[in-house]
This record gives sequence, structure tokens and C-alpha cells, in this order.
Amino acid sequence: MNIDTMIYGELVTGDELESLGEPVTVKVKKITTGLSKYAGLDKRKPAEEKVFIWFDWFRGKKERAIESCKKTNRCMRAMFGKETDGWIGKSITIVAVQEEAFGRMQPCVRVIGSPDITEPIQLGARVGLELRRLTMQPTGKGEVKC
Repeated sequence: MNIDTMIYGELVTGDELESLGEPVTVKVKKITTGLSKYAGLDKRKPAEEKVFIWFDWFRGKKERAIESCKKTNRCMRAMFGKETDGWIGKSITIVAVQEEAFGRMQPCVRVIGSPDITEPIQLGARVGLELRRLTMQPTGKGEVKC
């Protein structure tokens, strides 16, 4: 068993989601900002302020969050609008996806859609120099699976 999946902190990790083996739907409770959990790891970059998406219950903890990257921010904006107050109470489906991050392939948390949308939503997200097309999918009937 991977030690990273045995001890759960405030933030849900890609390793933790990958160990579940399926997408998880959570209901957004609040949005906050703060320093990245990776702040200071790369001495060449200044610490970045990040958006944290908090949700009502996940794996027995009362309140957990994902650290939202630019790609996740774009996906959330495409589904629910620019004003984060409008995200509160919405359900999102998250999954672990293998991507290159910090110079190596690893599981990253990604939003793949929501039961609150009725049809697929296409958007573009820049990954490095490449523009990728993403599609947010309707993901069920609104049930929270965690």
C-alpha cells in the first residue's frame, strides 16, 4: 500500500483518488485562497497563491479540499461562471489522471464534469505551449458518491 494514501490530510491528492479507482462526486462547500502546498519547493519560482475548492465530506473527514490549478479553474468557470460564489452548492466529479507535473509523471486531480450540467461543455486549456480541448461531462443524477 502506498503511504501517501494511508494518511489523509486536508487536501485530496492524486494518489488518494487513484487508489479509489473511480471518479468521485463531491458538493462544493466553499472557495478559499492561500499559498500552494508546493510553495518553496522550486527556489526559482516565487510562492503562488492558489484557489482551494472545499467540499462537504470525503472519506470520513468533515471538510477536504483540492488545490485548484489553472486548468481546474478554467473547467469550473466553464461550468458555473466566473463568480466563485456561484460554485457553492454545486457538485463536481473529480478523478486522478496521470500527467507530467514537477518533472515527472504522477496522478493529478482533475475535474471531469458535474451532475449539475445538462450537456457537455467544451473549452480550451493551455498546457505549456500546447492548447488542449477539454470537455466537461454531465456526470449522473446529482448524487454525492463519497
